[in-house]
Amino acid sequence: MKKQLFDYINGDVNVVRDEFVLSREANGNGGEFIFVNALGSEKPIYALWNNKKVAKARRIKINVKTEESARETPLKGTGGEFAYVMVMLAAIQNMGQLSMEASWLFLKLFSCIEWNTLRLIDQRTKRTVTRKMLSKMFKAGETKINKAISELKKAGAIEYKNKAYYMNGAVVRKGRSL
Repeated sequence: MKKQLFDYINGDVNVVRDEFVLSREANGNGGEFIFVNALGSEKPIYALWNNKKVAKARRIKINVKTEESARETPLKGTGGEFAYVMVMLAAIQNMGQLSMEASWLFLKLFSCIEWNTLRLIDQRTKRTVTRKMLSKMFKAGETKINKAISELKKAGAIEYKNKAYYMNGAVVRKGRSL
């Protein structure tokens, strides 16, 4: 790679001229509009918006002299690994016998658990789930959901407090909810 391209990647210059023209226009919010043009052409081949604040965690600094790359900040999240929920078997055995509907709902609710708080939320909107939302999410009737929730509440698997449903921390753990 040429030094001009390394300087562009590191953010030192805003335009690179080679077999193509790579340029950017920064706005005040930390975003930038990037153009790729063919030499001698005013019409861009490719154009895109890039938000520097979001991309910073994934940005790689390239050292021009050694041509080695080093990550500025570690990536956040699970690193591409699957999310997990820890289930305490002894607590489940102490709950007693559950019906098939309650067991089914108990397993389905694992996808709705908020990290660290064990509150049941809609993952897309981050709002607390209601019985009506659960029936729509899992495509089941409201009476079936109501019976399963009341059975899970009697067994101690979930509880309702502060206008939200919470999983029992002795039964299920996700994050630092120990």
